[in-house]
Amino acid sequence: IDTRDVPNLGEVWLPGAPVDLGNVVMDVYDGEFSDGAEAFKAFIRGGHLQTLISFTWEEDGADPFESSLEILTIGARSYLTISPDEPSDQEWEAFVAVDDATPDSWEALLLDMCSENGEMYSMELFSSLPTRVDTVAIAPRYILSGFYSYLEWDEARSPGAWITSAEYLPGPLQSNVSVGEAARRLVADDTKQHRFSYVSTYVAAVYHDPSQELAVVAS
Repeated sequence: IDTRDVPNLGEVWLPGAPVDLGNVVMDVYDGEFSDGAEAFKAFIRGGHLQTLISFTWEEDGADPFESSLEILTIGARSYLTISPDEPSDQEWEAFVAVDDATPDSWEALLLDMCSENGEMYSMELFSSLPTRVDTVAIAPRYILSGFYSYLEWDEARSPGAWITSAEYLPGPLQSNVSVGEAARRLVADDTKQHRFSYVSTYVAAVYHDPSQELAVVAS
């Protein structure tokens, strides 16, 4: 097990190899299960898996694709895992663990992941900007900073990434007037101000807080 020093958080645990969470939770049941997958399913039924944030990608002519970051807390240690690809029969595996986590821990961790698109955590967070973000735990300003960092990382790796993102808006964003105007300004003049404006309007369009939406419906 290695560690990583995350800005505004401190040390987190990085497994040397993927950690099968089924094997982790088996200890909780003290011999009740002999199979990690069954133990993990029982843990999920008990409401122990919490969604930190969900990302959705929707492109013209393709079914929407969703990926979520989930938190599993056992005692003082919280594991962050990504929802597995069901068709591949992938297991739930942790890619980082945090001791004594607070809400601020997850915001700092997400920003750190976005800064190099998850490379330091042996995973890929984005292949492009999501078309929808659902979270009750991460404030919009952190999503904005994360998206900006991701595009800066992509630009350093592949010059022109900012322009490409703005030129080829995904289907759900093409009809958004504010996003379209910000994208056109960026394509015409690639400045830091126009980059920030583009990401700001993009996040405003895709960010959803389910708890706030339920409150509106209830009222």
